[in-house]
Amino acid sequence: MKSLYELTGAYQQLIDLADENDPEVVEDTMQSINDAIEDKAIGYAKVIKSIDADINELKEESNRLNDRASRLLNTKKRLQDNLMAAFKLTGTSKVKSPLFTVSVRNNAPSVVVNDGLKIPVDYYVEHPMTISKQKIKDAIKKGKEVPGAELTRTKSLSIR
Repeated sequence: MKSLYELTGAYQQLIDLADENDPEVVEDTMQSINDAIEDKAIGYAKVIKSIDADINELKEESNRLNDRASRLLNTKKRLQDNLMAAFKLTGTSKVKSPLFTVSVRNNAPSVVVNDGLKIPVDYYVEHPMTISKQKIKDAIKKGKEVPGAELTRTKSLSIR
């Protein structure tokens, strides 16, 4: 069986040669190519649906693994907090063993903003502006002209 690419090429050649051949032969050949293309389309649709199912399964598995990772991170944080509290309560700063050395260390200084309204403007940064495509779409639909933008309609394949 020919590939979809070959069938499409054959169809285009037949259209190009339609003027030179017997109309009945051209029609029969076009019908056979159309039938083959329909068979290919059904095959493609089956593969696409199968891939969609795989994608959904992978997304569900990804969500499950992300949830598990989140639970493990929470458990790790809780264990670290419990150990830190025990060290503080007992005045312990270091524990050594053949496998691990557990110690309390000083972190790098970090800024805590207690009242953002009191911070001088010099310490603020500007966020880069971004284009709102939704606002542009709404404006164009209302008949406004938006320089540098246009509303286009594309096509996509639908398999139900």
